[in-house]
Amino acid sequence: MLFTDDVERLLRDLYGDVEGDAVETLRRAVFYIVHEVLYHVRKDIWQEHDDAAAYDYGMYGIGVPEGHGIHTSQIADALGAQQDLADRVTKVLKDPSAFSEYTVEFAKYFAASFEKVDEADDDTKSTDTPAVMTEGAAN
Repeated sequence: MLFTDDVERLLRDLYGDVEGDAVETLRRAVFYIVHEVLYHVRKDIWQEHDDAAAYDYGMYGIGVPEGHGIHTSQIADALGAQQDLADRVTKVLKDPSAFSEYTVEFAKYFAASFEKVDEADDDTKSTDTPAVMTEGAAN
């Protein structure tokens, strides 16, 4: 959503504080266009975003409409997306020069976030619980 936030700022700089619905409609249109172009041009980045959205939705309820819940299949999708993201982070952190600056920053943030979760869970985890991130992936 960073790109669409930049688009919104640009529009507000150019046209002033325009009606909120018009800007939001344009933001969504720009996001949809970029999302579809990425699917065809940079499927890896599209997949990264799709996995992040599935994870946020299923694990944290981000994007769940008010009054709705999260289905167990969406939690399962989130766990699969989490593993896919962990695999991508491992690849990115092994060779950051092969990826965009945004992807490297995302990988660092993701790795750091899961280190904090792992530390918080250390007291409650059993020793036979597999880790989502492989050891050393955040280095």
